[in-house]
Amino acid sequence: MWLLLFFLLCHYMSTDTKVINITEERVFDNLIKENDKKVIVEFSANWCGACTQVKKPFEEVAAESEFDTITFVCINIDQAPTICKKYQIDGIPTFLYLENGKQKEKDIGVQDLRAFKDHLRGILRKNFASHKPQSLPRVTLLPSDHSSMQKKNQVAYTDIIISINNAATTIMTSIKEWFDC
Repeated sequence: MWLLLFFLLCHYMSTDTKVINITEERVFDNLIKENDKKVIVEFSANWCGACTQVKKPFEEVAAESEFDTITFVCINIDQAPTICKKYQIDGIPTFLYLENGKQKEKDIGVQDLRAFKDHLRGILRKNFASHKPQSLPRVTLLPSDHSSMQKKNQVAYTDIIISINNAATTIMTSIKEWFDC
């Protein structure tokens, strides 16, 4: 029973890829020139072992709602050599962070595959300030006419609920990564 529930949960939480594969320079140029456009580009190749290992985690981060305002792009270096030359891509995988067509950062290679998703999230938050803490609606535990001390307790209870929610999310993410689903 628990195993079936777990597999259903993994299936429900599975990600559809939101990564755009680009092979033409013209399409890429049009994409990055849009105003207020935040783009992360992964330069990779089918024959690159590290590139194939980061593909799934890259797609999973792309599917996270926190990064909805960021466009995730994958460029195969064998199909788009002009773009690679323009951005001086000399190693793969390379991750390029662009905002409004301007390069903010370039990250070459993967140091630790286990920590790749956390590393990617951190760089996205740093470069694009897209991290918005999840907020839950305030929970009213006491009537509004109680003393200020009781109102402080309301806030404390709400903070506890938020902490429990964050812990549950972290546990579910860890379980999902552990079972690789």
